[in-house]
Amino acid sequence: MKNLPQFIAVLVLNLFLGSLYAWSIVARALEAEMGMGRAAASSIFSLATFCFVLSMLFAPRCYGRLKPNHLAFATAAMAASGLMLAALATGLPLLLLGYGVLFGLANGVGYGLSLQVTSQVAPRQRGLAVGSVVAAYAGGAIIAAPLLSWAAAAWGIGTTLVMLASCFVVLAVFCPSLLRASRATGQAPAERPSNRETHWFGRTFLLLWAGYALGASAGLMMIGHAAALVEEVEGRSELIVLGASLVAGGNWLGRFGAGWASDHVAVQRVLSAALLLNIAALTLVLIVASPGSVLVALTLVGIGYGILAAGYPIAVGRYYDPSQVGAIYGKLFTAWGVAGIAGPWIAGRIFEVAGSYGNALFLAAGATGVALVMTLLLPQSSRLA
Repeated sequence: MKNLPQFIAVLVLNLFLGSLYAWSIVARALEAEMGMGRAAASSIFSLATFCFVLSMLFAPRCYGRLKPNHLAFATAAMAASGLMLAALATGLPLLLLGYGVLFGLANGVGYGLSLQVTSQVAPRQRGLAVGSVVAAYAGGAIIAAPLLSWAAAAWGIGTTLVMLASCFVVLAVFCPSLLRASRATGQAPAERPSNRETHWFGRTFLLLWAGYALGASAGLMMIGHAAALVEEVEGRSELIVLGASLVAGGNWLGRFGAGWASDHVAVQRVLSAALLLNIAALTLVLIVASPGSVLVALTLVGIGYGILAAGYPIAVGRYYDPSQVGAIYGKLFTAWGVAGIAGPWIAGRIFEVAGSYGNALFLAAGATGVALVMTLLLPQSSRLA
């Protein structure tokens, strides 16, 4: 593989940044230790996703001006600083600033850098390469969920966040050194404005954006409330941790599988299969409310969401010139931000009003059905730029 040290650097960076997806474990600890309400805790995750999207949107402007090793250092330093602030928090404001703003921004810069760098690693197997890197992000949540739960129970959430921040201090040295050795440029060529399909209001872009926003909402809602969903059906404490791990595991499997499948099957079919899987999982929970059905649904939604998370950046590479992936996906990623802000917060609010997640699950299933229609309207397989 070309530039193997570069690939390892972004793989490891994404692995640790993926701890963001173990948020439901952190949220439970905050609710228990600080008496924080469900909607307030969800607002921290929603702000983190907003900042994630904001930095993804503007990060491509830095690729040609700053070296990848400098961006990797900034990512790790920002993540460490944000987690340290969150560890010192005694109320919501500092948690919003540290975890929501700084850690959220770090995730966007690191994730965007990883996609741009990976496009240079394996041009002949771009789907598998992108799928592997975004799978590492999900893999971080698989590892983090049980570790964060154990550490929070043993030492409290403050100490747990300090320990996580320390990991990013190490990464601030490790990842930049590998990127410097690989001599990667990280440069994203400018988007070609002559093709209207690359603009915000191009038909294909709008279909991608709508499908991503609506389709990701179900996955993000269940990721943000995985532990609470199991708890609602009287799941035991060990099943609560298992639920968070299963949705993270499904997320990882879906991302890796989407990368492989997209090198062999039209990406439109891959995205459609993911949405059908999510609809089936949400319907299962609505019909059968038991710990077993919720655990199965969390796994299936995790897989479906993982396919979408890897499938959409791969779709950008299929429909547009690969040199434009960073800039166009930065725009498309705003759809994920809308889903990330609305999904977890709406679900938390519905739970507080109705006392259950039933209406939230029904709403997520409907949104996923509309996303499927948008996806079926996409071109079968054609390069637009």
